[in-house]
Amino acid sequence: INRLEVYDLTPSGLSFRCSFDTWGTVTSLLSTQRKRRNLASLIVTTDHLDPKLYVLEFDTSKSELLVAESLSLRLRVGREAEFFSGAVIHPNGKVIVSCQYSGTIKVIVLGDKSKVIETEFECRIPELNIHSLCFVPVSGHKLILAILSEDHNQRKHVIARELKLDEQELLYEQSTAISGGFAHEGATSLIPVSGQRKTPGVLVLGGGTCHFFGSERATSKRASTGESKLSAVHSLAKGDLPLQGTLSWCAVDENRFLLGDELGYLCLLGVDRAGAGQTVSDINVLELGQASPSACLTHIDGGVFYSGSLCGDSQTIRLLPEAKSDGSYIEVLESYTNLGPILDAVLMNADGSGQSQVVTCSGNSTSGSLRVIRSGADFRRTVTLEGVQNAERVFPLRTSLDAEDSILLITTPFSTSIFELNNRGLDEVDPSSVPGFDRTRRTLAACTIARDHACIQITPGGIRVVDVISGVELERWPAQGAPAVEITTAAVNPTQACIALKGGKLIYFSLKAKLDLLREKEPDLTDGLPNEVAALAIDPHRPTTKTSSNIVAVAYWTKNMVTVYALPQLTAMASCIPSGTAERFPHSF
Repeated sequence: INRLEVYDLTPSGLSFRCSFDTWGTVTSLLSTQRKRRNLASLIVTTDHLDPKLYVLEFDTSKSELLVAESLSLRLRVGREAEFFSGAVIHPNGKVIVSCQYSGTIKVIVLGDKSKVIETEFECRIPELNIHSLCFVPVSGHKLILAILSEDHNQRKHVIARELKLDEQELLYEQSTAISGGFAHEGATSLIPVSGQRKTPGVLVLGGGTCHFFGSERATSKRASTGESKLSAVHSLAKGDLPLQGTLSWCAVDENRFLLGDELGYLCLLGVDRAGAGQTVSDINVLELGQASPSACLTHIDGGVFYSGSLCGDSQTIRLLPEAKSDGSYIEVLESYTNLGPILDAVLMNADGSGQSQVVTCSGNSTSGSLRVIRSGADFRRTVTLEGVQNAERVFPLRTSLDAEDSILLITTPFSTSIFELNNRGLDEVDPSSVPGFDRTRRTLAACTIARDHACIQITPGGIRVVDVISGVELERWPAQGAPAVEITTAAVNPTQACIALKGGKLIYFSLKAKLDLLREKEPDLTDGLPNEVAALAIDPHRPTTKTSSNIVAVAYWTKNMVTVYALPQLTAMASCIPSGTAERFPHSF
């Protein structure tokens, strides 16, 4: 998500007004009302590698979003937050807390007058693995931050700490605004519950349950009556939640909340209050039905809500007072097409008109669909690299298999260059910082392998395993001082490599623990033809694994035939003729 869109509310529905592109993925979108302006300001935070916070204001004369202020959230040192990365805002609309790094939060105080940002500072937080944050809406001027975290024993905790702006610190002592304690092991989200003339607190959602944590006084009173004394989770009220996975929510009023999950199921959660302090005594949940999987929910007006989806069509929905014949309380007013995520696509001429259409496999889970795009398909250029001549292939690399591509290895017939992909574009990496790569030869194959921060580079002169982060060489074949080899073609995957030497000799390697030569196969000379290998393929093809293959396919320059060998023995399994005439030889897979 790197684009914001602004819509007008009209009697006929939503009308597009303008858009705003960001560098980096948007991790949170907040709204606040600044006193010097009659219009609301938007607070946007983006993710690593260069996290930022933007304060955006809408210019009515130009109908566009303008950046009133931007602030870098990047730290020189620190481990990126593993679970929660984003920001929360206090109900007063002035104080923002951003969490981008483990053990550190950044506090931003917005100004009332000419200064957009009055002050900003960083402070330590004892909780390292934070899953969710929110401000507790207590009366008075205290700033109480509720934290859902996970300890080294993988137990979830709810705790409250007071934020002191004057001292620029988060107090280590636990606040009495809410009772801390263990949370359900599946807890993922915190929802603040209003406390004007009522007992404030937070709802802890996830794992099929919902718990309310309130003030310590209310908890002590409940414990003195003998209730929940032996319970692992000491909450004031609890209820079952028929939702799964990642949750989205929005407030309907101070006692009711609309909740959605990653399968598209919606429910209405209500809290009952009792006693002089209007303490939450019970939690009720009404299942509403199913819509598109919601990543965010927004209350527009009355019973109308906007459901934003990452893997299906976003929708404007209305909640009905009575259930329909199918038991659903949901009426879809309007849908907004979303093609992402596109898992696969094909270009085809479906109707014989000569005009090709793009057919996509879009969405996932309950929102999967086939979409036909007849017009309007376009590609947005992200980065342009000037001055690279005679480029043959581009190999994307990453720091680990579960990370995103961040390095491009570009090869020409004579050399190899390495570039780092960042928010500024592509920057060429200095050779001295990555001495493990062979830049003096063309690269035949390269990929990230299933080891920490490691990748493999195969050139005509040999194989190198390199640490992507430090740039140093970890292993090589052949070893220094060994006889030289000439590799003509190669194929790799995260755990295996297969190369062909001049003359047709095949060599198979395992890459799991080390660069291990497992098998060599001499060329077959019985037919009297040269056996130079034209192409190899060792791509994972089984649905049960994405990192290895049990076969390798081989094509030859002088034979109209593809031979499939079983791994690791390199024994021939089958041969086939892929083309109809002897003049057509397969040269690539």
